[in-house]
Amino acid sequence: MKQRATQTAINNKFIPPKPRNMKAFDQLIGMQEAKQEVMDFFDISIAAIENPASVQLYRLKPARGLLLYGPPGTGKTAFARACAQFYGLKIAIVKGAEILADCSLVGEPQQKIKNLFDQAKLFAPCLIFLDEIDAICQRRTGGTANTPSELVLNNLLAHIDGYHRTTGIFIIGATNRPDIIDPALFRPGRLEKQIYIGLPDLESRQEIFQVYLQNRPFTSINIAELARLTENQSGAFIEAVVNRAATMAWRDQRPICQYDLRKAIAVLR
Repeated sequence: MKQRATQTAINNKFIPPKPRNMKAFDQLIGMQEAKQEVMDFFDISIAAIENPASVQLYRLKPARGLLLYGPPGTGKTAFARACAQFYGLKIAIVKGAEILADCSLVGEPQQKIKNLFDQAKLFAPCLIFLDEIDAICQRRTGGTANTPSELVLNNLLAHIDGYHRTTGIFIIGATNRPDIIDPALFRPGRLEKQIYIGLPDLESRQEIFQVYLQNRPFTSINIAELARLTENQSGAFIEAVVNRAATMAWRDQRPICQYDLRKAIAVLR
């Protein structure tokens, strides 16, 4: 019964694809270099399935996946969703901690991983997004190989290696701590490509404020000043600022103003 519940939970993780959205990456503000690297990876990987002769001509061997790393709140999950939308892929979003959670039986995390890849083979072409992948891929210490964390890591690596590169299963891992991940995950054929997703620059922060303020009542907003006040902050932080400012304005039933946003920045920083 418990295994069946786990299987069902994994099944429900896969979100059916919608028609390809060729503007999906346009919704990601800034980070042009990271976008291009992600698209280069998928372009080659998709071509290896749909037109293998074109890839073989250049002796290219597509990786099975890639790792997105960078500070919290910079849009790593948004990147994965954009990939699924742009290429019309089913996507499963799974947190590393979720694989380890509620596992009272020996071998249950490994069973969750097996179920995930079994379903991926049925739903291919598809994308597995492993958020907080450092929870299950921490660097091995060189001691006993039978610790729960090392057993889970070994099991994940075995499943990544166990399917052909052109099966149509793509993996994106995401982490804020690439320094603690076991190097074996980055070997050729695994998540060998690492892409940094950094904090937005001044121009990007202005665009992010504009995005989150649109379709809300506001007046006398100096976007440039707000962008300067949020230096070294993430897009998620800016979203929280706008939401908090909107809440203050809603309580008084008036438009959002510069004071609301300044106050929200000061409180949340």
